[in-house]
Amino acid sequence: WLHDLRSGRSAAWNEQARFPAASTVKLGVLAAALHSYGPRPERSPFAYDMATLAAWSSNLAANRLFEQLGRGGAADQPLPADAARSRARIGSTTAPLVLFAGQLYRYKGVPLLVAAGDALRARGIQVELVFIGPETSYSRTFFANHKRPWIHVLGNVDNQTKWDAIEAATVVCVPSDQESFGRIYVEAWSKGKPVIASRIPSVSEVVTEGESGLLIDRGSVDQLSNALERLVGDPALAERLGTTGRREVASRFNWPEVVRRVESVYESLIQPKPPV
Repeated sequence: WLHDLRSGRSAAWNEQARFPAASTVKLGVLAAALHSYGPRPERSPFAYDMATLAAWSSNLAANRLFEQLGRGGAADQPLPADAARSRARIGSTTAPLVLFAGQLYRYKGVPLLVAAGDALRARGIQVELVFIGPETSYSRTFFANHKRPWIHVLGNVDNQTKWDAIEAATVVCVPSDQESFGRIYVEAWSKGKPVIASRIPSVSEVVTEGESGLLIDRGSVDQLSNALERLVGDPALAERLGTTGRREVASRFNWPEVVRRVESVYESLIQPKPPV
């Protein structure tokens, strides 16, 4: 597993399987146990079902990993991107762009962001919202009932289009009710973009309020619209938050650093214990 993580194959598998990056740390513990069963891991007592996986991932080793690592994964290497190409895709608008990137579910904050957009437009702040990510039955119904000329739903896009959209964004905002890690924040930071997220435990371990982003209370339209207004109206603040985020990527949220920390925890777990 560590070899796959170091080579980058684990990251690709994560994306394909849509499995949270932070959860891969716990999976490493499970993989080590399954590996001990050689070519027949299905004979392992840990290979029953997802309930067993959940139980095993809560064992001492997994908890030690989380105690020492905290929430943390990494994003793929950013692609060179073209903001103008992204703006041309939605009509070459010159308005500030707020980007949402993720699966288009209610719990991800889709209706919250649209409500905040309505509030900003009512105050004369002409932002436009861009949504990228796999559509859902919820999102199809929601956007059919909330048509706005300033809302652009691009759906599932290729990697280049995603990076173009991040490059074009004024703010990246995914105000989820729940997250395991929040890779989009790290991707935004890798392009020096400020982020807005919900103040929930997992995200609060990634985004530092007022330093690398702005946090809002879960479900608060007022706080979200105010946070968006601050960043749209204060380019210096937006740049400072994005620059701090870029430093976070360099120091914490990159695969070599994640691998180093995971290996250090595994090594500490397998060290012989001194006799009592």
